[in-house]
Amino acid sequence: HHAQEDAGSFVLQSRGESFLFDPGYFNDSAMHHSLPLVGEIKPGQERSGVNGAGQQVTWIPAGAIFKQREPAPLSDKWDSGSLRSITVDASKSYKSQKEKGGASPVSMARRVFVLDGEKGAIVLDQIQPADPADKINTLFQARVPVSLLPGDTSFRLEGANSDVIGMVDGPAPDAMKLEPLAFRTDWGFAKIKVPWNRITSAYAYDANKPRITVFLPVDKGAAVPEVGVKREDKKITVQIAGASQIAFAEEGGLWKSVKP
Repeated sequence: HHAQEDAGSFVLQSRGESFLFDPGYFNDSAMHHSLPLVGEIKPGQERSGVNGAGQQVTWIPAGAIFKQREPAPLSDKWDSGSLRSITVDASKSYKSQKEKGGASPVSMARRVFVLDGEKGAIVLDQIQPADPADKINTLFQARVPVSLLPGDTSFRLEGANSDVIGMVDGPAPDAMKLEPLAFRTDWGFAKIKVPWNRITSAYAYDANKPRITVFLPVDKGAAVPEVGVKREDKKITVQIAGASQIAFAEEGGLWKSVKP
């Protein structure tokens, strides 16, 4: 009954505040979750209307671009000291359940998550479009004000008492987009006047460069920390200042986090 289009999505809290969120039961489309989506929305898929506050809202009906009830297996779970990791394979979720026999837009959709205590979080996206010409659109749903930073590779999530810096590395991205959204109903978050800002970061598929996204907690207004990402043949290392080095390796065509 409560199945939503959220396989592979995540929320983000830091220093007692919520930064990325799930906007709630009545905002259940894949477009409303922090997910990588592939290709363009087809004409006629979007719906629009006016909510109880008189705000214009748009959404995509459930099942139009995502299949809610397909299994999304978890694997490669490990922890070591301050590090924790888990992988989710949501490849089967990317097939429309309203287009019988319709081809999936992806041949693979895996996300590898690594958390280093309170120092940062890293997401590796191994997304392979069925059509290599299709763009990958990574969405982040923020419940705080957002500032896009120069270069189209980073943004600042602005909490009440601290911030989080988001940084992407990989194929050259298109211009980041920031869009304020309205809730479809006055239930839940809308009632307590939570803001909703969606960040979209699109890029072209490159089989040799899976996207890395790094989230770093910082003090209010603090400078963007240094992060080093080194890419070698079938290996990626990420170094956050003052934190553990985090490594990923490709094994049999699958990218995995490396337990120290």
